[in-house]
Formats: sequence, structure tokens, C-alpha cells
Amino acid sequence: MQPLSKIKPDAITTWGVDRVMLERPKIAAKVAQYITKWTDVETLLGVFLAILLHAHEEAAMAIFTGIENRTAQLKMITSAAEASLPGATFEAVSALLTSMVKPAMKYRDKLAHWTWGLSDDLPNDLVISEPKDKLASHLKALKIQAAAQSRRTPDVETGNKGVYVVREKDLDAAIIRLEKTEDCLATAMGTCWQANAPKTREKLLEKLSNEPPIREALSVLARRKGSREAQ
Repeated sequence: MQPLSKIKPDAITTWGVDRVMLERPKIAAKVAQYITKWTDVETLLGVFLAILLHAHEEAAMAIFTGIENRTAQLKMITSAAEASLPGATFEAVSALLTSMVKPAMKYRDKLAHWTWGLSDDLPNDLVISEPKDKLASHLKALKIQAAAQSRRTPDVETGNKGVYVVREKDLDAAIIRLEKTEDCLATAMGTCWQANAPKTREKLLEKLSNEPPIREALSVLARRKGSREAQ
């Protein structure tokens, strides 16, 4: 997902088209694939919470899904992990949530809740914009129309600010990242599953900690700790 201003700043975009997804069926299918895969990840998060709380799975899922705010859901899991896991395991789980799960969640919300549009200048792609930005553009357009009817010079401009291009290759990469996130989440659950032998949990923790995004997040955490201790 790249800003339209960097790809084709002079592109003319069209919004409010009922058949927008039918115009780009390959992209539409991948959008649906991502959203569906996120549902699997979200289910795993609920199961993970049950493991952390040593609770009945259905009860934990009811608590998890009963909280509509996704940020609050992740905070709940983070708090449960901090209270129940050893320091190194908690840090790896926290790094997983911040570096992989949270970005995947935000990307899903964009696909599901933002406004979709088209551009003849980008025949293989779709464009997307945050609803508030699209509303602002509509209001600007109405102001320009009113000014034109009254023969006044409008004092606003419309453009492609806040518009992003969604390409098939971008969605392919996002789906791969999401699948990796799901795998890492399963590994994290294994580090906490008491039925696993201690050595098994240690190996799973090592595997989780060596995933590039998590390793980078842990390195940042270590540097911050070192700075605080130096003070």
C-alpha cells in the first residue's frame, strides 16, 4: 500500500462505485483472503488468552470477543502474559504482539473499513482512503460547486492527499506476513503450554526470539534497558 502521490500524483480517482471490487476481481479476492486469514489469527489470540489465564477456552473466547476494541484485546493478552510468564518469554511474546500482530491487525482494519475507489490511470490496481479523508474531499467538492454557482473563486482545492494504491503484489506480501504471524503466534503458545517439556518450551522460545521482526524488537528493548540502567 503506497501513497498515490508517489505512484501517479495526477491520477483521477473515482469513488462510490457499487461494482468497485468486481472491476478488480483478483485484488478483491486477495482482500477477502487477508480478512479471512485475520479471523484465524484472532481466534488463536483468544485461545492464547485461555492458555495464559489457565481458563476454559470457551470462557476466554467469550471474554476476548466481548471486547470490541482490538487495542484493548491486545492489552489484555499483554497483561496476562506479563503476569504469568517468565521475563524472557514475556518479552518475546510482547515483541510478537507489537512487531507482528498489531501491524497485521491495523492492515486488516484498513482493508475492512476504509473507502475503496478506482482510477482508469491504474487499470490493475485499486485505491483506498480513510473515510474521514474522503469525507473531507466531498465537503471540499461541495464548497467548490457552491462557489462556482455563485461565481465566486473557491478557496479550497481537492486532490489525492490521503489516497493509497493497493496492488496485487502488495496484498501477496501482506498475506505472507500474516501467515508468518500466525505461525509465530502458534510458536508463542507452545512456549507457554505447560504440557510441553521445559526443553521443548526453551527451543520454541529460541525459535520465536530469532524471527527477524521479533529479534529486532527485542534488540530495541535491550538498548532501552541499557540506557535506563546507565542513567
